[in-house]
Amino acid sequence: MNTLHLPTPPSEHIWIERNNQYDLQEMYEFISCRTIQIIRLNGLIIDSPNGEQLESPLMILDEEGKLTGKEINPIATHLMRACGFNDYAVGNVIVCDGGLIN
Repeated sequence: MNTLHLPTPPSEHIWIERNNQYDLQEMYEFISCRTIQIIRLNGLIIDSPNGEQLESPLMILDEEGKLTGKEINPIATHLMRACGFNDYAVGNVIVCDGGLIN
C-alpha cells in the first residue's frame, strides 16, 4: 500500500510503499507531535506514482499543531477542503489507506 507524506514547509511530497501498519511512535516522529488527530478524506481518490489509488484515505495530523504555532500545510489543507472540511492543516501530515492504521 502507498502512503503520502506531506512535509511542512512544502517541498517534494514523499510516496512511501508500506507493507506493514504504522505504529504510534512512527507517526509521532514524522509528524513531530505528542497527540495525533485522524480524519477520513471521504470521496477523495489520490493516484500514486505506481498506479495504485488511495480511496477515501485517512489523514493523520498533529492534534495540537495550531496551538503550538506550526506552519500551515497548504497541500494537506487543499485535500481537506476538497472533502468539505472548513479547516486547515498544519505541520507534517501523513495520508494513507485505513488498513495501515491499527
